[in-house]
Amino acid sequence: MLQEFAAAARQGALVGEVRGQAERFAEREDVLTTTHGEMTTAELVDCERTADNGRGRPRGRGTGVVDASLTERAIAAAERPLTEEQAMTVRATVSNGHGVTVIEALAGTGKTYTAGVLRQVYESAGYEVLGVAPTGRASRELAEQAGVPARTMTGC
Repeated sequence: MLQEFAAAARQGALVGEVRGQAERFAEREDVLTTTHGEMTTAELVDCERTADNGRGRPRGRGTGVVDASLTERAIAAAERPLTEEQAMTVRATVSNGHGVTVIEALAGTGKTYTAGVLRQVYESAGYEVLGVAPTGRASRELAEQAGVPARTMTGC
């Protein structure tokens, strides 16, 4: 969270200002702490529930698991090689059994490219793919660059 607030400061920001923003954010009523100590929002949780309920499959019970051979074929067929971290993200996402997986990383790390490979894996397994992004810009990038139909979190 600190990195995001610091990165959003156009001209830079003092450490105290960034920490203050993070503390105020964490105190908001719609911010929830997960069992692992991470933070999410009520809006994102509702979006995840909507996505899961719309498919009729509860999270964590084998939803979205794809055969490893399809995964490896998609990784090998990618337009350019994935980094080890990107390949690990693809493998973990298609084998974790969660109905919704949130992928977070710094700008420029290849999230959109990785999303395109994930789309290929899931579509080859017969799934319909829908991306959810925090901003309209990110949603458009998923659609235009990765071929992933996407909405903003408020559009869930």
